[in-house]
Amino acid sequence: MNVRLLVVAGAVGLLLAFGMMAGACKNGGGGALTLEEFFQRVDELDSELNEQSDALFASLEDTQDPAEAVEQLRDIFPQQAGLFQDFRDDLADLDPPAEAESLHHEALEAFDGVIAAVDGLVGQLDSVESLDDLDALFVDSEFSAADERLTQVCLDLEQLAADNGITVDFNCEDESDGTDGGDTSALEDYFQELDGLENVFRVSGDAADAAFAALEATAPVADAVAVLEDAVAGIDEFVAGLEGLDPPADAAPFHDETIAGFGVVSEILHDVIDNAGQYATLDEFFAFFNDPGLIEADDSLDGSCAALQSVADSNGIAVDLGCED
Repeated sequence: MNVRLLVVAGAVGLLLAFGMMAGACKNGGGGALTLEEFFQRVDELDSELNEQSDALFASLEDTQDPAEAVEQLRDIFPQQAGLFQDFRDDLADLDPPAEAESLHHEALEAFDGVIAAVDGLVGQLDSVESLDDLDALFVDSEFSAADERLTQVCLDLEQLAADNGITVDFNCEDESDGTDGGDTSALEDYFQELDGLENVFRVSGDAADAAFAALEATAPVADAVAVLEDAVAGIDEFVAGLEGLDPPADAAPFHDETIAGFGVVSEILHDVIDNAGQYATLDEFFAFFNDPGLIEADDSLDGSCAALQSVADSNGIAVDLGCED
């Protein structure tokens, strides 16, 4: 087996998705790009990163000896991680158009996972004794999950372009066509359960919204606290339901982000309830809506919801997770 093909087979989704994002990283400042400019830069520089990665792995092209391949990879992996880190840093400096802000944040987190995974591969090379071991290294390590997550970001951005009439093709799909081994039934079962939980949660959320709206401006703070307690109970029940699900690999990173985001929201709101005695008016009480931590968690939840919806859409699963709400 050709080691070059083996390595690329394990990393193709990562490299293609990363190549797609590289274009966005090299804007060089100057304020937010328009969406069309954003994708134009992505398209222009997509091939550039692929060329850099091809050159980096070129020394493995004709290598057949596993021991020799491992020694070469000890040098290649840190260099690849360095390329990723450079682009990640440039991406962090980018001022994305509003439509891409959520996915921009998602991409930064995905890159962090990829960089850590590639660094981790170096420490696992000692266990490689054959080409099959090398192949398994990609599949069984954290690299696989990081690869899937970054590929999903690529798919989400490609969909964003299509939704806005911008024609691009970033070749995001890996050889499994974006699914975890083709087991769509597991994804369907997961999203059906998630959709059921979301529908129940939406009902409790709508009830809380209506109750807050019905409060008179002169109502005692205790009335608002009672409504908030019901709302938080709905959040905690939803999180408990999420924790009871077993998400397939395609959905797992975004599922975990959703649980983490709601955990932050719940913690902040429980603190508001516990300290409600310090508020004299409803205006003072409702100031918690401006809590930076709550706003950040809300933005994160918007991103993870959109990502989960994209996973469902890309696998032909008809659900509406209500992300726009």
